[in-house]
Amino acid sequence: MRNQKALIVLGLISVLIISTIGYSFPRFSSGNDGSLVVAEANGEKIYKQEVLDIFNQEKEYYGLTGEITPEQESFAQSLKEDILERLIYQKLVSQKAAEAGFGIDAAALETAKSEFAAILASIAEQMKEEDIRAGNATEGVDYDQKTGEYVSSELAKMGTTEDEYIQLIAQQMQIERFFTEMTKDVVVTEEDIRSYYTAQLDAQKNGGAVDENTVQLLEPASVRVKHILIGLPSDQKDEYNRLLTEEGEAAAQSYLEQSLQAIEPTARAVLAEAKGGADFEALIKKHGQDPGMETYPNGYTVRADGQFTKEFETAALGLEVGEISDLVATIYGYHIIKAYDKTPEIIYPLEEKREEITEAIKEQKSEALWNSLVDEWFAAATINRYVDRL
Repeated sequence: MRNQKALIVLGLISVLIISTIGYSFPRFSSGNDGSLVVAEANGEKIYKQEVLDIFNQEKEYYGLTGEITPEQESFAQSLKEDILERLIYQKLVSQKAAEAGFGIDAAALETAKSEFAAILASIAEQMKEEDIRAGNATEGVDYDQKTGEYVSSELAKMGTTEDEYIQLIAQQMQIERFFTEMTKDVVVTEEDIRSYYTAQLDAQKNGGAVDENTVQLLEPASVRVKHILIGLPSDQKDEYNRLLTEEGEAAAQSYLEQSLQAIEPTARAVLAEAKGGADFEALIKKHGQDPGMETYPNGYTVRADGQFTKEFETAALGLEVGEISDLVATIYGYHIIKAYDKTPEIIYPLEEKREEITEAIKEQKSEALWNSLVDEWFAAATINRYVDRL
């Protein structure tokens, strides 16, 4: 966890301050009305500059570079209002945490200082590793000093001091402790575990995506293949995509079929060589037009997950080890595919995944409980918003 934090800080300290904690300390610049109060949460004020600090960090991600154009004004305003809601949320949660005894006290600040020191140490280590990889001299380099100067510079760009940043870390830590306390009584039952396993296994069998919040219960069947691509010219692929967008699938497919006719004789000649026992690797080098065969010399691992075109995927998964496909037509041209090895589908038994499933359900239930509490806090709070001041 510390290494992840250090990595973020190393590249974007200012973003960490905003995205991890939710806001930075207000800084009032003359001429931009930064001191205007744009909301009050149970009497605690939120200033325009707090919104602008986050907005200026996030706007580039949404393509809002330079001056905001009239066409962008509506979206920019909605983004500011979204940021304001996040700040209100932060205020309410912080207030509730303090009421429950999780305010920022001396002990929390000491813990935050230790965390900050660990972050700095990790950054220093990464800086040294980067110099080693780059072949730069490291002897005599004071990486602690170098890190301190870098971090101070980045914090200064944000108008934030080290002490303020440490206080933000302390606040986030206390909120995390508050979350743990408020959700400590969440219970995961045997029925929960079995229901999760059954539903997720069924979803994954039917192509459901597995992400960081989902327990992987199934390892889909896969096949490692190499292929010879007799490719279409890039201008023909561009024209296919244009037709697909502007005139529809029928027109694009008709054009593709006509284009494939021109390369079919070459593709069939190569296929005959491959089926006749010619060295497949040599044929790839002689005729293949997919640079991926050089980038991935061991071939592609194909699963039923949509990473390859449907035609390529279906043909590859249908091959037995050592078998060579017939011509497979895609928008890239004709493929001649050979299977090198196959791995059958693996279904993990419930008991092997019980601990992961229990943790996943606990996180889901904790989040649901937390969200319901936040809804209650919002409903009971006195909140005034002045969005016209944004």
